[in-house]
Amino acid sequence: MRNYYYQRLSSEDREEISRGLVIGLSIRDIAVNLARVPSTISREVHKGSANRYTYRAHRAQKRASWNARCRRGGKYKLIGKVELQKYVHAKLRIKWSPEQIAQTLKKSILLMRPCEYLMKRFTVISMCCRGES
Repeated sequence: MRNYYYQRLSSEDREEISRGLVIGLSIRDIAVNLARVPSTISREVHKGSANRYTYRAHRAQKRASWNARCRRGGKYKLIGKVELQKYVHAKLRIKWSPEQIAQTLKKSILLMRPCEYLMKRFTVISMCCRGES
C-alpha cells in the first residue's frame, strides 16, 4: 500500500488530469501518474465538469482559486476595526460563545455597514486564538 499525504491539487496537476482524460487514461492511471488517491482525481473531475469529457483544467483552477478565497474570507475582518474588536471582547468576557456573537452581529449590530461586520464564528475563534486585543 502506498503512503499518501494530503496536498491540494496544483494547476499543473489539473493540467495532467486534463491531458490524461483527453488521451483516454482511466482515473486510476491518472492517479498513479500523479501519486494521488484515485478518489481525489475522481472528485476533482466531477467537481470541475459535467463528465470526464468536458473537464477543463483552466476552469477547474479558477473554481479552486475562488473557493480558496472564500475559505480565507473572514480571517481578517477584525483587523483595524477597534469598535468591533471591543464589542467581541466584551461579549467574550461575559462568556458568550463565538456562535452567539456571530449571530448577534448578523442580526442586529451596526446596521449602517452590515457587510463589514458579518462574520462567522470561526473569525471570532481565530481572533481569540491569535490573542488580538
